Amino acid sequence: MGFFKAYDMRGTFGKDFTADTVRAVGEALPGVVGAKKFLVGRDIRLTSRTVRDALVAGLLSAGAEVDDIGPATTPMVYFFTANGNCGASVQITASHNPAGDNGMKVSFGDAMPVGYANGIGELEKIAAARLASGRPVPPFADVPALFPAPEEPDAARLARYVEWMRERRNSGNCENSSRISSKDSTRRAPSRNSAWQPLDCGMSTSPGTANTARPCSVACAAVIKLPD
Repeated sequence: MGFFKAYDMRGTFGKDFTADTVRAVGEALPGVVGAKKFLVGRDIRLTSRTVRDALVAGLLSAGAEVDDIGPATTPMVYFFTANGNCGASVQITASHNPAGDNGMKVSFGDAMPVGYANGIGELEKIAAARLASGRPVPPFADVPALFPAPEEPDAARLARYVEWMRERRNSGNCENSSRISSKDSTRRAPSRNSAWQPLDCGMSTSPGTANTARPCSVACAAVIKLPD
């Protein structure tokens, strides 16, 4: 199955996928998911900035608008997807894969994930055809200057998410509730066998080290330093 998997895209950067792959995916995303504005977040892997720049280049070349929230946990991206005004989102992460891996999790505007059956399979076909065509993919050398990646999350957004996390923790309903809509409903991740999929956090590791699986609430608390 390679880079394009049942409920996300992930693999070893430079081996299973390249910046050209990401640019081709970004160029195809607006048409596949039917969105004009994308929320983008990224984890702290060493390749995440490069993947982000390539993704943004593809999205912008397709005429999409990008709202980059910078370094973020996967649950943060889900939260602001469901409670914002974007038509879709992309979190750049390989979850708990080794540090050399990276990837992308795509969600619709209500934070429902885009799986192979409802979008990733189509992205795979379009990206493969695009790269095989020989036509140049959109350049992204000027993206860092024209559309710089935020170094840290927006303070107002982070405060809003911290408050929501504090409320969830105090209510005793924090764990395994990373994909929350505006109606506060837990979501099912689609896959080929309709099984529940892990909703991982990509921020629970230090750059250059392998990830260690931890509950979402633990990873989020470690990153955003929730007050007691």
